[in-house]
Amino acid sequence: MTDADLVLGYLNPNFFLGGRMAIRADMAHAALAELAEPMELTPEEAAAGVYEVVNATMAAAVRVVTLERGIDPRDFTLLASGGAAGVHVARLAEEFGIAEVVVPANPGVGSAVGLLASDVVTDHVRTQVVDSVGVDASVIEAIYTELEAVAVAEIGAEGFAAGEIVLEREIDVRYHHQAHELTVPLDGDNLDGAATAFGDLYEQLYGIRQADPVEFVNYRVRVIGPVPKPDWSTDQVAVQPPVPLSYRPAWFDGTMADTPVYRRHTLLPGPTIAGPAIIEEISSTVVVPEGWNATVDRHLSLVLRPG
Repeated sequence: MTDADLVLGYLNPNFFLGGRMAIRADMAHAALAELAEPMELTPEEAAAGVYEVVNATMAAAVRVVTLERGIDPRDFTLLASGGAAGVHVARLAEEFGIAEVVVPANPGVGSAVGLLASDVVTDHVRTQVVDSVGVDASVIEAIYTELEAVAVAEIGAEGFAAGEIVLEREIDVRYHHQAHELTVPLDGDNLDGAATAFGDLYEQLYGIRQADPVEFVNYRVRVIGPVPKPDWSTDQVAVQPPVPLSYRPAWFDGTMADTPVYRRHTLLPGPTIAGPAIIEEISSTVVVPEGWNATVDRHLSLVLRPG
C-alpha cells in the first residue's frame, strides 16, 4: 500500500518520518509498473486499483462493527488513528455516508500516546446463573461488594487513592435457553433496569424483543485509576489563509494533477482548506479529496467534511 500511495503522489518520499527515513520511490514505481503491465494499465492506474481494493477491505471492517451490529454508521463521526489512516479515511466516510471525519493530533503515534495516557484498569468477573424471576438482589449485591473490594485493593497497590478511583458495574444477561449473553451497565443494584437495557440492546442488534424472562449470568466490576491526559488545545486562531508549502502531482478524479501540499504543524483553527489537498506531518499524511474541506479545531484535530 505504501508503494501505491507513493506512486499516486499521496506520500512525500522526501518527508517520510519527517525526512529521517529514506524511502525508495523509484522501487515503488518499478513494482507498480510490473503489476500494471499484464493488465495494460499505467503504473498510476494500477496503484489506484490497489488503493480502491484496500479501501474496500477497510470498509468491510467498518461494516462488521456497524451495519452487521444494527448500527447506522451515518450517526457517527469517523475517527482516523494511525499513520496510514488519513490517506484513506475520507473515502471510507463516503462509502458509508458519514458526514464528518476527525484526524486527531499526532495520529501516527496514537498507540504510544495511548500507552502513556491510558487509565490503569483492573477487571474482575464472577459467574452465577440467577433467574430474574424472584431474584434475591442481596445475593448479587454481595458478589459485587466482594469483587469491588478485591479490585479496589489492586488499584490501590498501583498508587491510586480511594477518592480518585472510578467504580463501574456491568452484568451479562441472556434470555432463557440461550447460550450467549449481552453485557449491559448495571446502575447500583437496579436489576430491573439492567433487564430493560438488555432488551433494548437485543432489539437493536437482532430486530426483535422477546417477552421471555432473562437470566443474570456474569457479574463484572471495573475499577479505573485515572491518568492525566495530554492537552494539545490552543486558543490561537489563524489570521491568514494557509499557504501551501509546495505542489506535487497526485491522483484525483482519475488523473494526476498538481495538488497543494500543507504542513500540518503550520495550521491553526480558522480557515478552510478545500480539496483536493494533501496535509502531511512527521508521522502521518491526510488526503483531502475533491469535494471535501478540512479545518483545524481548537484541539488541533483536522476535521474533514464534504461540501
